[in-house]
Amino acid sequence: ASASADRTVRLWDATTGQPGTGPLPHKDMVVVGCFSPDGRWIATGSFDKTARVWDVATGKEIARMTHDAEVTSVAFSPDGLYVISGSKDKTVRVWDSVNGQEIARMTHDADVYTISFSSDGKYVVSGGKDKTVRVWESATGKEISHMTHAADVISAIFSQDGNYVVSGSLDGTARVWKANTGREMSRMTHDSAVYSIAISPNSEYVVSGSGDGTVRVWKADTGQEITRITYVDNLSAVVSSVAFS
Repeated sequence: ASASADRTVRLWDATTGQPGTGPLPHKDMVVVGCFSPDGRWIATGSFDKTARVWDVATGKEIARMTHDAEVTSVAFSPDGLYVISGSKDKTVRVWDSVNGQEIARMTHDADVYTISFSSDGKYVVSGGKDKTVRVWESATGKEISHMTHAADVISAIFSQDGNYVVSGSLDGTARVWKANTGREMSRMTHDSAVYSIAISPNSEYVVSGSGDGTVRVWKADTGQEITRITYVDNLSAVVSSVAFS
């Protein structure tokens, strides 16, 4: 699937490159899309202030959820029953993925840029322009912990076991936090903004991508740098996405 400034999401056959169902239309640029865990549905987020759920097989719109400003991020819960969305209206919202009913609402002090569920679906982590990372109960919207960077938070995720949160910020750092208390466990520093982070399945390592043109692997518990990959041919390259196998 691909999301585009042409206001559509398009589905493609991964083996042939041929278009599948769709295109799936929004009324403004589409900035994010993700599949449900079973692959039956796709959730999309757009600058038209909506998040939507679509049936992959038919292209039918299943649910439409409306914010008061541009939607910046969407994600399914691990069981596929819920969708979370983050928006420039300063809120994170949990929705029923079938009927679009709002289940819970969490509020930041500025635009929300990044959201993610814990692996058990009980918690949501979010980050944004207010320089904070926050952990919430997904069912109630209750804030569990609150962590602060020195600049906008661009990326925030849970470790697989849910015990830790990893965040990346325009302040040039990636940080590991205790999810339930917000205590900082380690800090990793780049020479420019950190745009993307990931944590290994065993929670031992963090990988980060930065505006300094490097990808770096760190020990999660100490922040010690293990490996550095530099984009030699383009020292001004911005690394916008990283992942572990």
